[in-house]
Amino acid sequence: MQRIQGLIEDGLITAQFGDVLHPVRRIGNIGAHASDERVADELVGQVLNLTTQVLRNLFEIPAQLAALQASEDGDDQQTAGAA
Repeated sequence: MQRIQGLIEDGLITAQFGDVLHPVRRIGNIGAHASDERVADELVGQVLNLTTQVLRNLFEIPAQLAALQASEDGDDQQTAGAA
């Protein structure tokens, strides 16, 4: 719970994402610890989809934006050199 709150406080995820990550965390704990508790397939799919989106927002998208920015910066330098 503290890690999720830290992500929100650091501005890495929105509070809205944080609100749904707490149930995701609880469902993950069901899978991580021996239990007779069952989780519906539909809910598992929803949790997987949300988790994928959060991870993309935390890792993939910032890297893609940085690569695009670096490409743009390189294009600007080439354009300035040609002028």
